[in-house]
Amino acid sequence: MTYATLALVEREIIEIDESLCNGCGQCVPSCHEGALAIVDGKCRLVSEVYCDGLGACLGECPEGALKIVKRQAQGFDQRLVEPLVRNKDSGPCAGMPLKDKSCPGAMAQKLVPKGEPLGQKNASEEKALGLVNWPIQLDLVPAAAPFLDSRSLILAADCTGYAAPNFQRTFMGQGLPLILGCPKLSDIDGYIIKLGELLRLHPDILELKVVIMSVPCCRGLLYAATRGIMHSQRNDVLVHLFVVQQDGTIDEELPQKMER
Repeated sequence: MTYATLALVEREIIEIDESLCNGCGQCVPSCHEGALAIVDGKCRLVSEVYCDGLGACLGECPEGALKIVKRQAQGFDQRLVEPLVRNKDSGPCAGMPLKDKSCPGAMAQKLVPKGEPLGQKNASEEKALGLVNWPIQLDLVPAAAPFLDSRSLILAADCTGYAAPNFQRTFMGQGLPLILGCPKLSDIDGYIIKLGELLRLHPDILELKVVIMSVPCCRGLLYAATRGIMHSQRNDVLVHLFVVQQDGTIDEELPQKMER
């Protein structure tokens, strides 16, 4: 895939009338490309690049909430869809409507941390350590997930939580949502598109706390963050970089606003 995928073209694409949608989820398994998901009780388009515009989902909606329209949208990208199709057609969740899937990554959840407070003084007034959202993998997090409505978002490389003994105390005591990714093992272009959609849908996010390892390949996550901000067409998001050394120490760089 090239960055031409990010450009808008006039084409046919699904449109969802949320006032009619009852969240039944019957349309989700009929979309072979994985373009639809039930988020916060409503059907949502995961990303424009996942929808081929053929309308296989139309006949499954009992409320008539789906229709195909022609408008400016990002182009359909088969390369991004292929891993979604493989995951959908295999494993314990294969063939199940999203609302009925039993696997933990199938539904967005806001969590209440049960870990210990940050410090000893006024511990009752401090937030406990631990996750405030599920899922946490960027590939699995729905772009429209309500738990992303936060002023700051932690975007961390997979290895950082293991390499930095103080990861929880440094980042997890402020009640901020966390998403993880690996720039070496995943598709960076997919990350850029997902982050762009995420930031567009959540205007309250004004800061990305990007946590990476000191190894060169991990800089790809910072690249995805900055490109994702550009893709969202926002200029009010700061990038706050943290670099975890292999000995576990954390170096911090001050937030920087994206320049156009």
